[in-house]
Amino acid sequence: PFLAHDQDIRDREMLNGLYHPLTHHLAVSVASIPVVLILSLVITGILVGMVKLQNAVSFFLILMLALWCAESYAFLMALLVKNYIIGIVCLAGIFGISMPLEGFMLVPGKFPSWLRWTNFVPFHTYAWRSLMYNEFMGTPSGKDVLESYEILDTNISHDMLVLLFYSLVIHLVCVVKLLLGNTVIMTQKSKKS
Repeated sequence: PFLAHDQDIRDREMLNGLYHPLTHHLAVSVASIPVVLILSLVITGILVGMVKLQNAVSFFLILMLALWCAESYAFLMALLVKNYIIGIVCLAGIFGISMPLEGFMLVPGKFPSWLRWTNFVPFHTYAWRSLMYNEFMGTPSGKDVLESYEILDTNISHDMLVLLFYSLVIHLVCVVKLLLGNTVIMTQKSKKS
């Protein structure tokens, strides 16, 4: 929510030439990294200790990248929507639509043929199948579980790279939006002068 409240201040300071949109986005992005790291570390500590999950390091990295993707979506929504309540609702809608498409509720083989590509769109797909593979591969019944969800051929390193690039693409879209918005603001400033 603070990003939505920050919009008017950001626009005013860009209008006054105090900083460039790129520096603003870079500063906000870098400032969110410790939050994502701490949140991932706390969740990993709790879950690995409580549930005895396998390979805590992989779990932490996958979770951190998934949270970074979610944070990137939040940045984008804050730029696109003025009211933060509407932004949260839109974000919940996007994530809600993503859940059936990730492959947990409905395996990709049961998707209609014209909808199979939608399994690869949400970042949740890559996080979920990597977490499942991380947990079940190498266990006695793990191969059967992974086969039933059609994720036996998962490559965790590949999925982590996809998550990283997914968030970078969203950040690139944010930067383009900020630059376009800054152009509009500077045009309005020159008309007033």
